[in-house]
Amino acid sequence: MECLQTSYGGALVDMASSYNYFNSTPSSIIRQASTLGGGSFYQLFNKSRFQYYQQRYILGGVKLTQLVSNKAFYTVYLQMDYTDQNLSPFSMDTSRHSDYYYIYSDKAKRTYKFYVPEYGSPNSSTNFRYDAYNMFALYGGAQRVDSSHSLSIRFRGDFTAQLGLHHQIGVGFSAQYENMFVYTGTWLQSELAYSPDTWQYYSAKPLILGFYAQDKIEFEGMTLNAGFRVDYLNPMKKGFRVGFPLNDNYKNLWNQIYPNLPGTPYSYERWLKYRNLLANPPGWPETADKIQVYFSPRLGVSFPITKSSKMYFNYGLFYQRPPTAFMYNLYVTQGGVTLPTPGLLMGETISYEFGFEQMIINRFLLNITTYYKDVRNLPLSRTYVNYYEDNDVSEYYPDRFNDIRGVELRLERPIGKYITFNAMYDYMLISSGQVGVAVIYENRVKYRENLLRSPNISTTEPQPRANINLNLHSPVNFGPSLFGIKWLSNWQANFYFKWQAGGRILLNPEEPNPKNRFYANVVNRWNIDLLVSKMINTSFGSLEFELIIKNLTNNKWLIPSNMTQEQFSEYKTSLKTPDKGGNDEWGQYKSNDNHIKIGWLEAPIFLNPRRILFGIRVNL
Repeated sequence: MECLQTSYGGALVDMASSYNYFNSTPSSIIRQASTLGGGSFYQLFNKSRFQYYQQRYILGGVKLTQLVSNKAFYTVYLQMDYTDQNLSPFSMDTSRHSDYYYIYSDKAKRTYKFYVPEYGSPNSSTNFRYDAYNMFALYGGAQRVDSSHSLSIRFRGDFTAQLGLHHQIGVGFSAQYENMFVYTGTWLQSELAYSPDTWQYYSAKPLILGFYAQDKIEFEGMTLNAGFRVDYLNPMKKGFRVGFPLNDNYKNLWNQIYPNLPGTPYSYERWLKYRNLLANPPGWPETADKIQVYFSPRLGVSFPITKSSKMYFNYGLFYQRPPTAFMYNLYVTQGGVTLPTPGLLMGETISYEFGFEQMIINRFLLNITTYYKDVRNLPLSRTYVNYYEDNDVSEYYPDRFNDIRGVELRLERPIGKYITFNAMYDYMLISSGQVGVAVIYENRVKYRENLLRSPNISTTEPQPRANINLNLHSPVNFGPSLFGIKWLSNWQANFYFKWQAGGRILLNPEEPNPKNRFYANVVNRWNIDLLVSKMINTSFGSLEFELIIKNLTNNKWLIPSNMTQEQFSEYKTSLKTPDKGGNDEWGQYKSNDNHIKIGWLEAPIFLNPRRILFGIRVNL
């Protein structure tokens, strides 16, 4: 099997695409709206929010599956993908007078020129210009460019064989090579400027290898799957040594070397010389390339209790590579340096799962699962400060951890002539914390003061969630035939119900005494989506007609975080929460006496409108 796919396209997009939330997930929609809501409502008509965005990607792969015997086969994969992008400001050339707005006045018998561009911002300027009422920005704000690209080559092989009646073994390996180049920057000056603290310029070429082996044992209804995995990570980059006394060359890169490079401050000429120093800054103490190898066992056991029930247990150790920016990006400012940490330990998750499954009257499947995940080695920044506090050096350490535990209930009807469904309820708690010290001072007095702190451990409010997926369908050959088509067959009606508990919110986070803190319940949210489809078989294939209704019941849920500051203050004051003797919930916007005030700007605070979509799919 071979595949090759390539695409190239460009568009004028909102700034949301620059922050990786230009998609349709609920959290992304809230983030997109926040660029126009909250304290940013004045940018509603700001043309500088838009950017030219071009992206090209090439994806290709080969897969080969080959039988070795009637009891064994192997599969090999080779995949390559390449992506590059070009992001530039939506700007205009001010040398052309035709690019400005002109209005002719009949009363004055003359034409007035307004210094407002027809599109974009003048010369990519970040200076704001407002309307006549000084309320909305017409252009201005931070500008950004990006010309990054990446290449990834992955090779994988798997071998599976049946040994006797009870053993099925599997072994495999994988190799991945990446070549990433990150070149992006932003500026706050009136024109394009290359300030070192607002630009990123680095390469990443990690080598990632993996090997696994497992044995699936089946005996008298019991299934045991035991195996292990070995992960290898070579960042192909040296790190930097940090410790007291701090090396003065860390601060000298900004304070002494950059000011003496050719060119004017923030010019492209000086930036060219400076960026060539970032891979190996002069005088910085280096460490050897740190290779990481991890061994992770896996175990899964399921065994029958009765003819219609079973119990199961799963254990696994999993590793995850740290974020690329933490491993390779060097961030230098006038106040300090944040070093890349190529030897940062991989994130570790130890997962336990214990469950019970019961078949009920041969129609329904009940599943109860308890789980616990011990998540370790999550990255956090740690800063070293010298005695005179004029040299701050930060790097990343695996200091953060999470403890996740919960219970999940499932009820399913997996097979049915007209009706199938599955329902799920999940109750989860998360505790988070960190070890070590966030800031280490060479001054021992300040170091001891920094150690006198409260335990940095927090537990989230439990927020149960549930969903139900109900499917109503007609059989393939159901009903009479008219004009060669069975109009009552192949109908699908899928209802998807989702519910999320709101939990609680702290109303006075500035209060240091826990006894004087006030909480309010947050509104629970639910939603129903509907998909109706009808498939018609023809001589050349099949046609499928679809009707999709998002938010079938047209629920409206309030997002207070996207309010303007005045809106937010008025809304919070109008609520009759328990500390005021009432029972209003956070996120509530309706009341019998209309005492709740939400303000005038509703577009970014109600983000779940009913949407009706129609579609036709052709299967040849």
